[in-house]
Amino acid sequence: MKRKLLKQMLNEWRSNIWIVIELVIVLLVLQIIFGIMYSIYDMKQPVLDTDIDDIYVADVNQLSEESEGYVAYDSTHSAATDLDMLIAKLRSNPYVEKIGYGTGNAIPYQYNFWGRTISLPGDGKKSFHINDRGMSPEMIEVFQIRGIKGETPSQLADMMRKGYILLSETEFSYEENAPKAAEFVGKDVEMQDEPPVTYHVGAVAQPMRRSDYEPLYAGTCYEPIPVNYAKVIALRVKPGTGHKFIESLTIADQQSGNLFLTNLSTLSDKRDICQMDVVQAVRSITACALFVLVMVFLGFLGTFWFRTQQRVPEIAIRKVNGATNRDIYLRFFAEGMILLAVAVVITMPLTIWIVTNLAEIVEMPFDNNAEVAAVIISVVVLALLIIAGIYAPARKAAAVNPAEALKDM
Repeated sequence: MKRKLLKQMLNEWRSNIWIVIELVIVLLVLQIIFGIMYSIYDMKQPVLDTDIDDIYVADVNQLSEESEGYVAYDSTHSAATDLDMLIAKLRSNPYVEKIGYGTGNAIPYQYNFWGRTISLPGDGKKSFHINDRGMSPEMIEVFQIRGIKGETPSQLADMMRKGYILLSETEFSYEENAPKAAEFVGKDVEMQDEPPVTYHVGAVAQPMRRSDYEPLYAGTCYEPIPVNYAKVIALRVKPGTGHKFIESLTIADQQSGNLFLTNLSTLSDKRDICQMDVVQAVRSITACALFVLVMVFLGFLGTFWFRTQQRVPEIAIRKVNGATNRDIYLRFFAEGMILLAVAVVITMPLTIWIVTNLAEIVEMPFDNNAEVAAVIISVVVLALLIIAGIYAPARKAAAVNPAEALKDM
């Protein structure tokens, strides 16, 4: 049976070549699409391991000296004292649990990157790359960041109050034998600066990504900063009280002296704005994949419908000789799977080459898992489409009465 099928397919090599070419093109397109989608899915994870709907962030701004209402600073009045008063007002709000401040790089869902390196004193060759996030210790509690050894946010915040820094591991090392963040815990390290600054590493903590769709290309460093470095504030409200918090705020609550807050929003709103382009791209890729699948299904349906109608007399002869409908279906399915197998063999080296180069073009990390997953998903989906495209015409052809099919022969 199999040898007869292969012989028949060889006799029809002209039409089969065009089907194989079609399958190769479709496989390449599907593998690229599924490779991108798998990579996005594989790298997607929240930037923080906590509910960000209860976190509010705002920018800290200062009146210019020419502005009406500006009060000159002196030995007792400074930007630091204004910020202390501003934070004290917000902290007194009955709906606020925790509040902290930080540099412009202190909060996620923005693409600031303060890249630096740390190393053991006198051992600059063994360096660890970090994204330095300057913040007050309270920010650790606002973001509910925990240590990988079970340290609570409060314990990590206490370490920062002592002047310690906290590190996280990275997902992609700059160097093949780069050290781990855990190797620096409990040690003094030098941070790249002019001149180098020495810090003590308190613990390894959970990381903070820049967005849900971007992996960590460097470890996170939580560094304590003085209040005069503050550019943003972040606060956590009691669960489910966000709308009450907003309603209770007055203009006076959002300014103190020469300082005032702008762009107050939830961290989830900031996430939606930050990732708008990525989410839209994911939707576009998904829509493209669905469109391609529908077109492929319709194409196979038409192709195999035409082929099976030409074989109605052949099917009738086989049924006269004892073949069942199941035998007819399996023969057509086997033919489709053989053509797909040939297309897969041809496509494999092209897929690896395209996906590898596509990673450099779109600046996304495509690893071996993505390539293997793209091939497997594409082949399975295409096989199902071929079976679906063959079943309807094969079923109709098999239902024809052999006497009716053979009367004109």
